[in-house]
Amino acid sequence: MEPPSDSKESSQPAATTIPARALFGNILHGSSVYALALAAPLAAAVLLSPITTRCLSQRDFGVTELLTNVAAILSCLLSVNLSSAMGYFYFGATDAAGRRAAAGTAILGCAILGAGAAVICWPAAPAISHAFFRGVDAAHYLRVMFLLMFPAFIVDSLFVWLRVENRTRVFVAGSLLRVSMTVIGTLLFVKALGLGVWGVLATTGGAIVLTLVYVLAVWLRSMKPVLDTRLFTSMARFSLPLTGSSMAMFFLHFGDRLFLPLYWPLSDLAVYAIAYKIGMVMSTAYGAFHVYWGAQVFPIMRRADSVDVFRRVFTYVVLLVSAAALGLIVISGPAVHIMYRREYWGAANLVPVLVLAYSFRAIGDFIRCLFLVEGHPGYEAVCTFLGAAICLGGYLALIPKYGIWGAATATAIAFCVICAISLIWAMRVRPYPVDSPRLIKIALAIGAAMIPYWLWRTAAFPVMTASAVLSLVVFVSVLLLLRFPTPGEWELVRSVGGAMLLRFGPAARRAKRSLEATPGVDPQC
Repeated sequence: MEPPSDSKESSQPAATTIPARALFGNILHGSSVYALALAAPLAAAVLLSPITTRCLSQRDFGVTELLTNVAAILSCLLSVNLSSAMGYFYFGATDAAGRRAAAGTAILGCAILGAGAAVICWPAAPAISHAFFRGVDAAHYLRVMFLLMFPAFIVDSLFVWLRVENRTRVFVAGSLLRVSMTVIGTLLFVKALGLGVWGVLATTGGAIVLTLVYVLAVWLRSMKPVLDTRLFTSMARFSLPLTGSSMAMFFLHFGDRLFLPLYWPLSDLAVYAIAYKIGMVMSTAYGAFHVYWGAQVFPIMRRADSVDVFRRVFTYVVLLVSAAALGLIVISGPAVHIMYRREYWGAANLVPVLVLAYSFRAIGDFIRCLFLVEGHPGYEAVCTFLGAAICLGGYLALIPKYGIWGAATATAIAFCVICAISLIWAMRVRPYPVDSPRLIKIALAIGAAMIPYWLWRTAAFPVMTASAVLSLVVFVSVLLLLRFPTPGEWELVRSVGGAMLLRFGPAARRAKRSLEATPGVDPQC
């Protein structure tokens, strides 16, 4: 399959501003810091999920899932995905004033779009409730979700600004604030007061508003708000294809949960939602890297040595995705048995299929960043639309007959196709080599590690748990036996570990002196 015909070579100048060693240190350090911000919501979700599934009926739990999905669909459509254009225009600016204009226009533009979205959606609440919530009057719930679009749009754009400026400390602090408010709200409104769906909405709203107050204050102290209407038009034009791409990607993520209630009871949707939450942990595992990469890819891929950078980073991404996928698959059985009531245990059987789907999704996301670097956001839209079309066909063919298994299978097929098309097109737009020998080593390690899982995945709980540990040990052992890590990579990990101590550890000053005394190590990387 050929990429769209408007393909052209990048006109961006190549530039190398820091040595490759420091660059990879920055990537590892930035991803590690962002991992703190993404691990906190994941940990909170793991801890709170047993509470919500016990305090809410299966029907109410299904209602909260549908509310989230409907609000997300409308947000993707009405936000025009404007904040996604910030990085392209920010790094394309020639001076500080241009960068301020790019950030301010994106943030203020998102505020305007958020207010408009709430006004547009408010009167449609009864119709949406009737269309998607069978037997439940959800109009009042929906109106609350619509009002929250205004602060949510602004928060999302502010977090993109933090990523673009690489302000990791504020990003982590804002993320932790939002997670803390979510935990407190769930314990207070859902568990203690027993407010049900209203408690979930109160928790969501409080977390968004308080996070907005904090991050907005940081932005206003940093720069004067600027709204350039001409630049806003250019950003909207750039992001419009990404809006379609986001809609298609959202359908790939959540379309199955809109189709399932049409053919199967909400109790099945609740089980599927548990499995999907575990599968989407893949997004969190890869997301720690992608939060950094998605914002900094523009200057990185304009380096003179971008070919070698891409080859190495691609190998690391495959290693990260493979390790995360293996860990999720092997621990899903014991985790589901510990955390949830018996009626949810069937979710563990779906996890391998959904983890496979999100493994393909992560690799595809990494590759498609090249489309934005080359100034071709339309390519991403075409890829995701093709995947969404395939997924829709899978839903229609498989969900009525096979239920949650059909939904999971259709999702996996769609993400696999998107990943394949993205790779083919990206290599034709601007070819980059891959490190095949090291990728083969990763594949061998995964194959060996999966053997204990398949042998004992249906065994008793103690044996199942022991096999999970054995699989992880086998994976690491095979990589070491095949000499996958290079001496330079070991040194890089040690260097970044020292930098993390410098920023977050109690022995910061001692770590800084040690790093400065080490030849070839950048203490800021």
